Amino acid sequence: MARDEHSESTELPADGEPVDPAKSSADERAPAEEPQQDPVLVLTTVALPYGNRLTTYDSAGNGIIWHVPAELAARVATGGLPRREAGEGCSTQCLVVDQNASTLRGVQGDSWPGELVDENSLPVPPSEFQARLQQVLVSAARRGESVVFAGGGQLEMRPPCVRATALLDEDEQTWLSVIEAFPPFLQGPWSDAQVEEDLSCSIKTAVLDAETLGGGGVLMLVAAQSFTPGPDQIGLFFEQAPDGPWPG
Repeated sequence: MARDEHSESTELPADGEPVDPAKSSADERAPAEEPQQDPVLVLTTVALPYGNRLTTYDSAGNGIIWHVPAELAARVATGGLPRREAGEGCSTQCLVVDQNASTLRGVQGDSWPGELVDENSLPVPPSEFQARLQQVLVSAARRGESVVFAGGGQLEMRPPCVRATALLDEDEQTWLSVIEAFPPFLQGPWSDAQVEEDLSCSIKTAVLDAETLGGGGVLMLVAAQSFTPGPDQIGLFFEQAPDGPWPG
């Protein structure tokens, strides 16, 4: 019997249509298309930005430390994110974290990529952190707000904490930088601080300008080291200053 040249290359399925074996084999090898993951969105509060690092806390107080773009760190430092109430007349800033996409979102459609910090992350230069501290305090003073550092991840701010406020002196002409630690803190550069008669806090005061606000940020950081795990886990809160915006 003569050999049919197509007998080994053509198959007839049940419906009678020929099938290309090469195409059939390729279809079998093609990986199944993975279903698209739905976003997992978590409303968080944010800590003090530490260089290019930012810690976000969920409602249970669990924190994640991210590498974030400079634009987002600056937005946090200048108080430009959405707020929520945090007790005692305080507010704190919020971000929505998409845990599947590692994306940090504002509430007006803006978003920033985030990358988890690990043991290979480079340290933050002290000069960079000090400049960010100064930015936090100067911006708040010009908005008429006090800055409070406390434990991170709290739903409501509570002591121990340290607060920086721009206040008018008794002459109502001179602006002062007033840094208060609750309870009193008297270590290192705080050793000469004034202590209130009721022992509620210790106070450091200086004539206000951008430079003394920068120094005030360092004083706050020294005190905060006594009640926080590290500079990237300092809770950041704001409250209205009694004398309004500093015109400096």
